[in-house]
Amino acid sequence: MALLQKSIQSNKQHQQMLASYTERLETELSQIESLLELAEHEEDGEADAAIIDIPGSKRAASLIPSNLFLQPESPFYEDASRRSRYLRATVIHTMKQKELDALTEGVKEANHRRLAFEAKRNGKLFWDIESDDLLTNIEGLDWERIAEKVSDVSVTPRTAKECETKWLGDRHPKINRGTWSSEETAQLTELARSYGENRVNWKEVAQKLDTNRTPMDCMRHFVPKPHHYWDIDSDDNLRKAVKVYGKDNWNVVARHVSPNATAQQCQNRYLKSLDPNLRKGAWSDEEDNRLRSAVEIYGLSWVDIAVAIPGRTNEQCRDRWLSKLDPSLNKDAWTQEEDEELNAAFLEVGKKWPELTKRLTHGRTDLQVRKRVDYLLKQRAAEEKQMAAEKRQEKQRAREESQRMPVQQDNMGVGGITSQPLTNSEGVLILTPSFVVAEAIALVTRQHIGQTSTPAVQVEQATTPHTEQTSATHNESIATAQTEQAGTIRPRPKPRRIRTTRAGPADPPDETPHA
Repeated sequence: MALLQKSIQSNKQHQQMLASYTERLETELSQIESLLELAEHEEDGEADAAIIDIPGSKRAASLIPSNLFLQPESPFYEDASRRSRYLRATVIHTMKQKELDALTEGVKEANHRRLAFEAKRNGKLFWDIESDDLLTNIEGLDWERIAEKVSDVSVTPRTAKECETKWLGDRHPKINRGTWSSEETAQLTELARSYGENRVNWKEVAQKLDTNRTPMDCMRHFVPKPHHYWDIDSDDNLRKAVKVYGKDNWNVVARHVSPNATAQQCQNRYLKSLDPNLRKGAWSDEEDNRLRSAVEIYGLSWVDIAVAIPGRTNEQCRDRWLSKLDPSLNKDAWTQEEDEELNAAFLEVGKKWPELTKRLTHGRTDLQVRKRVDYLLKQRAAEEKQMAAEKRQEKQRAREESQRMPVQQDNMGVGGITSQPLTNSEGVLILTPSFVVAEAIALVTRQHIGQTSTPAVQVEQATTPHTEQTSATHNESIATAQTEQAGTIRPRPKPRRIRTTRAGPADPPDETPHA
């Protein structure tokens, strides 16, 4: 009897708790209805539909789990289903890499099943198929089954239409993702402009283009995308927008900066350039200690680490750790072997720093590799510049030496015979046979053209160097040499042009004796 009374008492208490819980639910439902009526009420003027995050706020949590509303026996099933369809259609959930891999495997398996059924229907045990056909075929695929395979590895359930659209519009191997050629661009322009003022059917344009381009790719390539360029006015707008909406609402901030500015551009511009709390000087010991502690807690998640170090960006934290504080950092000087290995890898991959660092085997970081490459390139440019300067100096030196060498043709007469006297180092005239012969030829030439001036040397005495006239010529030459050595340089007489006349039949014979 006592047990029965105790059970009845417990039941009454439980009913009271249920009644209290029911009253509270009814009160909350009435409040929700009033809020819905207020939300449906149209206010005057244009409302800003942007969502603003309030720092420090928490997401509202319901007493009843949201999945209970989607149960068929729930009285709110229709409304919850309609809301769920709306969210699936409007909220974008980008597929992660594991979902894309599952999508590829699902398409392969679907093509395997299709070909197995065909082989069995035709009475064959084997079929000849290439591996590429398992990904390129799109006929007869069970997209519902493929969506189930993708949803198994995804947090967000994927529909068959979503998987089909992703595969045909982005992941199909025959999609042309190469650089647009000039012929393709010209043909695309002609096809798009053929619609005139009507709406362009990009699916039809992609089919007529016939280069395996997607309709979206054709539209993006034809319609110019406006770019935002930062100037003083846009920087001022960015500062004002951040002051009003904070640092957690970059989508709203971008709308108040420029129609062409994106949220990522505004975030990077402010946090890396305009933030008044940004520090760009040397790191202090306290900041280094904070960085070490943050790396121990967050690992190499630089975005989270930057939050723990006020005034420093994630790039600054990464560069500081990789260049100075990393205990596994190789701070030794670069060896010749490392430079040769770096040069060989750089010739293959270029300035792709992560891949270039992976090819090295001496524990260097991306920042170290980048600095070393810049140093080697500058050193090579300086060496090439120095080699080019040395070659120019050698050419200039050779040119100057050639100009200082005496030109023998200036003192040579007919047949290589000198026409001017030669002197030794003491200024004494040297009567060479070639000089005597040259004087004789000059005497004969003057007599032939009617000149009566006394030559320096008589023809009949040309071979006798001990005559008085020869001595006089010798003395005159010595005096001339001494005068030139004393500093008096007489101008060299211009050679006279000798006019010769071809002898005709009426001309008298030449009786001038020959030397």
